[in-house]
Amino acid sequence: MLAYKNIYAVRDAEERLRRDYRWGAGHHTRDSDTLLMFTIGAKAEEDATNNLDFLLSLGQKHRASHLVLHENRVQYLADHASNELEQELLPPAWVEKYLEWVESKNLFFDVQDSGQGFCHSFRPWRRAFATRKTHGIYDLSTGRRLTNRQNIIERIWDHGFAAWRGRPLSVANVKWSGTREDLEDLTHIADRYWNRRHKSDMAKKMCSAYTAINRYAAWPGAW
Repeated sequence: MLAYKNIYAVRDAEERLRRDYRWGAGHHTRDSDTLLMFTIGAKAEEDATNNLDFLLSLGQKHRASHLVLHENRVQYLADHASNELEQELLPPAWVEKYLEWVESKNLFFDVQDSGQGFCHSFRPWRRAFATRKTHGIYDLSTGRRLTNRQNIIERIWDHGFAAWRGRPLSVANVKWSGTREDLEDLTHIADRYWNRRHKSDMAKKMCSAYTAINRYAAWPGAW
């Protein structure tokens, strides 16, 4: 099962140290955060490595193609939907303890169907599941992390989704980015009308929508 407490403590301390306490740190100090990282930093990295191994194995077991792992997001790209994947990722006993820890009543998990593939998404709210050494996008056929940005966007696109910008990239929610067909239409219209001085009202709206979506999402032709 996924570990989270040590990773969360270290990631929070890292963020406070990075910001040099400009936004306040409550009862934390530079000395206390430095000591915390020295004390449990290695254990947090061990927990993160174990999380990665678990998630890779789970994705391979359920024949997913890619794993997207953030500190606060887990996504699987696949050619099919799997109810068993969610059940094994989030067993009831683990969920009960985690919800008690985050003081919440529910977790966010959904499965999106793009028409070309599926994305199983788990967003656990807190940055508690990966470190900078383990987060990224993984090819489950090899277990290796992908590093070429354009190749990652193309792989996500092959499953019918845009890529959400950020480091690392992730799979965009079709509710916010649109379907692959929507984005292909937007790209075509933007290419056709972008530099024209006179556009129809519909073309203006489509070009505006292209700009708004492309600010947050990327896809082939709109990197």
